[in-house]
Parts: sequence; structure tokens; C-alpha cells
Amino acid sequence: MKAIQFKGRIPAYIFSKALGKFSSRAYYGRLSNLQLIEKNSPSLPGSDWVRIKPYYGGICGSDLNLIFLHDSPYTSPFVSFPFIMGHENCGTILEVGQGVRDLGEGMRVVADPLLSCVTRGFKNKMCPPCKNNNESRCLNFRKGDMSPGLLIGTCRDTGGSWSEEFVAHKDNVHILPENVSWETGAIVDSFASAIHPVVRYFPDQHERVLIIGGGPVGLCTLFALRALGFEGHISILVKYDFQERISRQEGASEIIYLKEGYKEELSKIFQMEMLSPIIGERVPVGGPEIIYDCIGSSSSIKDSITMAGPGARVILVGLASFPRGIDWTPIWLKELSIHGIFAYSTERLNSQWISTYALAIKLVQEQGIPLSNLLTHTFTLDEYKKALQFNLNKGEHGLIKSAFKIN
Repeated sequence: MKAIQFKGRIPAYIFSKALGKFSSRAYYGRLSNLQLIEKNSPSLPGSDWVRIKPYYGGICGSDLNLIFLHDSPYTSPFVSFPFIMGHENCGTILEVGQGVRDLGEGMRVVADPLLSCVTRGFKNKMCPPCKNNNESRCLNFRKGDMSPGLLIGTCRDTGGSWSEEFVAHKDNVHILPENVSWETGAIVDSFASAIHPVVRYFPDQHERVLIIGGGPVGLCTLFALRALGFEGHISILVKYDFQERISRQEGASEIIYLKEGYKEELSKIFQMEMLSPIIGERVPVGGPEIIYDCIGSSSSIKDSITMAGPGARVILVGLASFPRGIDWTPIWLKELSIHGIFAYSTERLNSQWISTYALAIKLVQEQGIPLSNLLTHTFTLDEYKKALQFNLNKGEHGLIKSAFKIN
């Protein structure tokens, strides 16, 4: 089968880092860690597993961070090289193990890619976080019945959705209802990634919200807030006009463009006083009560903590590795609460527990959330270099979310 593999070899890493300063192609060329290969289909790790043929394999910002070597080595003990990339998925079941009862060949599904205790054979001896429905904090990502891996697409035993087949544990597989399109299924992972922080850190109705980032997770955060019943003020900071259109359609109160003067615009919206220090940028007084940073860059984190109001909550939804040039004074001066977030888990909603993935599908089915509008570009596996070039130039191509369509 065809598959896009990340090899994880140090010489290729050094080569790409050195030449990547001059050309982005160094990160996905012939001598890089990323290669399109032919390989055998992954075998079922056990009787409780299924084999899936992807219809779409989504391209996530975390995938791009890996390919362009922005990731921190901190996470490297929790992956196993070489691995087939791709955790965002929707597809059709090709094979079921002998222990699988409620799933069958031909079913349309999406697979929660998290490789926590249950998938690793610890169902009867789960770690404390997993027992408490915090699977994203699992202590066993390196242990059990398979090689290390936080997610499908980072473990050499499972394969990934950037291929013609991968495997998933039955407890992580969710049926995609017939009235939910493949295109919507391709965005379920992004929606779940937004639902998790929104449910865990839901604003009070009187609180003012700022979403930083108009990419798929930022827009899905807006979707999730409205779908889960938040009726208050939501401002969203976007970069492109196509992000503005969707934000406006889905209930944003204010839309601010990330361009010169955006801080002054934010200060007016949130009625902040802007003070002049002895040197440096102006200091805001006041601000939103909760900020979802859906970018995770140095500048977005800086904006999050400087623009946050006193006692505000800052939720780091976007993956950050090496933020630079950030003055941490606002954190203690304004007594901010900073919360990290990873992937998805099991959520408590209306006194009941439900997996984030199941909740995402439920909300889409019940409320008709137009997730499919976010999928603007698709590519074949053979076009992976073109896909990466497009993702590097999203504004030029009007790209919000892209995926590999597996033929």
C-alpha cells in the first residue's frame, strides 16, 4: 500500500534543519525524513482491533509542525519511528478482529486516534488519569501491547491515515451516521480538539471571550461555544477574509483582522485602557475574561497574556513548543490562570460522561454544524509535496483545512 512515512533519522533532521533556511523543500525532499513509500498493510494488534481504509486523512497543524521540525524533542519518547503519518481520519472498515461485536466490514467510521490505557491492554488496570476520564493525560503512552505513540499516526504499529490502511481499537471507533458526509467526517477530529477545551473551560454567560486564530481549530472553537450553549460575547482574531465569512456566519460578535492596529481595535472592543511604560509596547488594563489561543505561536501567546483581563483564564489550544520573547509579568500581575490542553478525552456534560469524539458527532448530527465548509482543499497521496506547499501559503490559496483523499 502507499503511505507517507516519517523516518525520524538524525542525519535527515540535520540536513533539513540546515537547508530549510533556504528552501522549504528541504523538509519534504528526497533526503528529508518524509517519504512516500510502498509497504505492507499493518496487522491487527489484537482481536479487539479493526482495519480501516481512509476516505480522508486530514492534515493537522501538528503534522505540519513535525514535518517542518518545529516540534520540541520533549515529545520524542512518546512516539516510535518510523511511523506512518496522519491521525485525523474517516473511512470504511475492511476487517474486524474476532473480539469485535458491534462493528462490521463496510461500516463508515471515524477513529479516535488517542492511544491511551484501553487501547494498550490496560482496560482492567487503568492509570489514575484514565480512570478519571482524562485519557489525554494517560501515563502509559509508552507501555502495553504496542510501541510508544500518543496517537495513531505517531506509532509504528498502527499506521496512520496518510495511507491506504491503518488499524484502530474497537473502543475508539465511532460509526459515522449516514446523514453525515465524508467531508464532515474529515473535520470531526478538529471539532473534537475544540470541544475538549471548551467543555473543560466553559465561559460563564457574562464573560467575554476572545479566540485567537481563524484556522480550523479556531473556527471549530467558535462552533463549539455556540453549539454548547454559550450566548455571550465572542471576538475572534483572524488573518484572511475567508475566515471572516465563516466566523460571521457562525455567530462571532466581533471579527478583528490580524494587521497593523489590531491591538487598538481590541482595546476598544474590550474597553481597555492602554498605558505607556517607560519603554516598550503599551500596557493594556482590562480585557476579556477568557481567551482561547488556537495558534500557539510566540506572538499569539504574548497577545493572550497581555490582552487578558485581571483573573482571566488563558487556554493554550494551539500547540506551542519554543515561545520566545514573552514577558511573563502579566501572568503574576493580573493573576492569570494558564491552561494547557491536549487532544480529546471523555467529557462530563449534563451530568453524563461522553467521549469527545462521540460528542462531536452528536452535535454535528443534531445541530447540522457546517463542518464541511472548512474542508477547502484535497490532495492525493502522490500530491503530498503540493499539499505541503499549499499549507505554507494558505492565504494565497484560500485554504482553511486540507486532507488527503484516499482513492
